[in-house]
Parts: sequence; C-alpha cells; structure tokens
Amino acid sequence: MIPGSHERGQDSRKTSSLHNDEEIGQGMKLEFFEPAEAAIVLKCSEAWLRDGAAKGEFPHAVWGKGKIVFTSVHLREIAELREVRTSGATAPAVRLIGTRAQARQKYS
Repeated sequence: MIPGSHERGQDSRKTSSLHNDEEIGQGMKLEFFEPAEAAIVLKCSEAWLRDGAAKGEFPHAVWGKGKIVFTSVHLREIAELREVRTSGATAPAVRLIGTRAQARQKYS
C-alpha cells in the first residue's frame, strides 16, 4: 500500500496515482503522463513519442517491466528539442555534392 492512501481513499493497485501531482525538491510540482496523455499535450501521435523514446531520442522514464512514462519536465525538453529558431539574417545555403562530383571537380 502507498503510505497515506487510506486517508485519501485510494487503492494502491490503481494506476491513476501516476497522474497526481507529486511535490519534489523545493516546492516544484512534477506530473507524470502515459504516452497517450503526453501525445495529447504535445499535439503529436503516441507512436511518434514511443518511437522517439525507444530510440533514445526523447527523455523518458521506464517503470516496472518497460512501461514508458513521461514527466512534465520531459515534455518540456521534448518541445525544446524540436523547436526551430530563426535568426535575423539567414546564411546562404551551402550546396553539398557527392564524392563522385567532388572527384570530377578536382580534375576539371
């Protein structure tokens, strides 16, 4: 049983405790999201989030036997990872050419 769960009328077998705010550190609130809920918050697909977590591209936590869980901090980091920032003046695009073209360029 979760300590204090009798007072709140919660059963320790329910997974809804993952969704409650948990206070950590110096008054910081940390919220937990399952992939489906995180997808709604980030306005993306659940599969995209799961794939990114499985590939190690996105921060996440794993509980129990491989259950992927995202925290509110993780969601903020994922949003920042995918943020595209524009600068005032854009540099001209450098055209990259293949190795064959580079070799031909040397001899012409």
